[in-house]
Amino acid sequence: MARESVVLLKNRLETLPLKKSGTIAVVGPLADSQRDVMGSWSAAGVADQSVTVLAGIQNAVGDGAKVLYAKGANITNDKGIVDFLNLYEEAVKIDPRSPQAMIDEAVQAAKQADVVVAVVGESQGMAHEASSRTDITIPQSQRDLITALKATGKPLILVLMNGRPLALVKEDQQADAILETWFAGTEGGNAIADVLFGDYNPSGKLPMSFPRSVDKFRSITAISIRDARITLKSQTNIPHVILTKRMARSIRLVTV
Repeated sequence: MARESVVLLKNRLETLPLKKSGTIAVVGPLADSQRDVMGSWSAAGVADQSVTVLAGIQNAVGDGAKVLYAKGANITNDKGIVDFLNLYEEAVKIDPRSPQAMIDEAVQAAKQADVVVAVVGESQGMAHEASSRTDITIPQSQRDLITALKATGKPLILVLMNGRPLALVKEDQQADAILETWFAGTEGGNAIADVLFGDYNPSGKLPMSFPRSVDKFRSITAISIRDARITLKSQTNIPHVILTKRMARSIRLVTV
């Protein structure tokens, strides 16, 4: 099922499938996260049993290729978001090194490699109930990493983990190939590796539209809920939406 869910968003000049030889750099804050590959709504899951993308690639190539790993960036450097994600437990582990030190390590790995696989996107805690976002771009810490990896000139494959549409305008310009893998579950790493190396042909389709740009999006702060009524304050020519209290309790505000 995980393999069937993968969507190939871009594959410039047949960057994929990869060869199971040479040197592969696997980078990104989600590349070796057992918890995040399961996604949210996985309370019955056991993180220690999850296969990360790094492990999946290592399983796929065996001794045939050299695999280098660097985290490259934290999920986000926004302390407020980190505190929210770690409110009840340490769901997101923050590397204490400086952002530049982490990027430098990833760049060194990329320079030694024939191809770079960057696993980026959202942590599982950023994509469930009570986790709506006002910005649907990839967090800035990861965008800085992608820009640095692009500058190495090595073929760059982005493996996305996320639970909502993301704005990928710049990333589309930077990456040679992009795989949308969502939160692929316990066997996610093996499934993603099957697609990366051509052992499975990606056939998934997007179940929602991804925005080309967020420039014209109305800010979520322009929407207010009062007395179970939603008012689009800056909207014109559209009637106000009146909801029952029961409907209002189930609403999630997501900027899409």
